[in-house]
Amino acid sequence: MTTSRQRGLTVVIVGLLASSMLVMTLFAGDVGALMFRKSLMQNAADSGALAGAYSLTGGVTAAKAAARDLATKNGFAITTGRVSVSGDDVTVAWSQPESLLVGKVLGLAAVQIDVTATARRVVRRYGSRPFGLPDDAFVPGQIYTVKQGTGDVSSGNFYPLALGGNGADIYLDGIKYGTRPPVKIGDIAPTEPGNVAGPTKTGVDYVVSSGIPEIVVPLLKPGAYTTLNGKSAVEVIGLAIFKVKGMSGSAVQAEFVRRITDYSEIPGTLFGSRLIG
Repeated sequence: MTTSRQRGLTVVIVGLLASSMLVMTLFAGDVGALMFRKSLMQNAADSGALAGAYSLTGGVTAAKAAARDLATKNGFAITTGRVSVSGDDVTVAWSQPESLLVGKVLGLAAVQIDVTATARRVVRRYGSRPFGLPDDAFVPGQIYTVKQGTGDVSSGNFYPLALGGNGADIYLDGIKYGTRPPVKIGDIAPTEPGNVAGPTKTGVDYVVSSGIPEIVVPLLKPGAYTTLNGKSAVEVIGLAIFKVKGMSGSAVQAEFVRRITDYSEIPGTLFGSRLIG
């Protein structure tokens, strides 16, 4: 026979079990909600870091603003103070408290969620620019003419090469992005006669403003143009990196950096960004 005392104890045990089950249910709900919330925050951090790295070509201020704006568009209003830049890497990191359902029952404090994301700007690596410069004893740091201007030549060749095809549009794209396929030492390349001043200026302005002024220039035999007249074939005997400084009239001025033999060393132009952490 069940006594009143036993019935009372059963009620207490059932009550404790019910309370425990409630707490466990609330806790399970909290875990799911926190995981979902953190995934949203992480997506916002990832998006912000990618946008910031992509915008690094415009400078650190532009990168931080882009990272902040995209994180905010993804639902989390952050300040530029939450964005840091180190070289080609942009990091977005912040934390915020999230209340718990079980915390309201047990009087627990909110849980702090921390997120961080780092993205790196990615550089597209193409071949050399469509200039053929006669080889010389180039000195690092000195300025050289990699494309001649009016009055500098007598053969109709101002150093442009017809790499990847003929035409002003192909020549312009070659200056801006590099030519495809890459030119190799030993290749025979056709010259592009004429001054082509307009496309040259447009391309050079683009390279300088891109923030990545290093280009690869094919080197030809010394005096390669002295026996040429009009469109001709020339041999590439070397490759060198130059840093474009700008134009003087219709001539292109660039600072010699170093010679190269491996195309993995070729600098290019900004292409995009990728997450690294």
